[in-house]
Amino acid sequence: MTGEHRDHVPGEGRPADLPSLFPENTAHRARAFDFLFDAVVVTDMTGVITDWNAGAARLYGYERHEVIGQPVGILHSPDEVDRTAEVFAGIERDGFWTGELRRRNRDGSIGWIESVVVPILDADGKPAGALGINRDITARHTAEQQLRDAERRWR
Repeated sequence: MTGEHRDHVPGEGRPADLPSLFPENTAHRARAFDFLFDAVVVTDMTGVITDWNAGAARLYGYERHEVIGQPVGILHSPDEVDRTAEVFAGIERDGFWTGELRRRNRDGSIGWIESVVVPILDADGKPAGALGINRDITARHTAEQQLRDAERRWR
């Protein structure tokens, strides 16, 4: 198909003549998964952690073996543990969820993440789990709070 341009349309699959970036080889996918800077947390449909990458270990302070089999709520600030249901409801309703959450690190410290969560579908196209991509935004939240405090002092 020389000279013909084919646009990729999300949701319609990959055009047959474009090479796959990730061959059907889980070793390549696993390596790419661990090179992502952002924290990736994978859960089953009950919110139990089934996988995570090196970025998640850096962000939360837990090693992979410490969180596999644990409820994802251990990563949320104590006042936000119940948000797991909200996230899964958003996935079911909209096909994804995005928002900001207060997070809890292994050492007990609290920070902020910006998160997008998408469903993982089984062979029949039914939700089998969720994949969350989380980015640390604690510094931004701290700066915003300092700005608000400074504005109040100068009024």
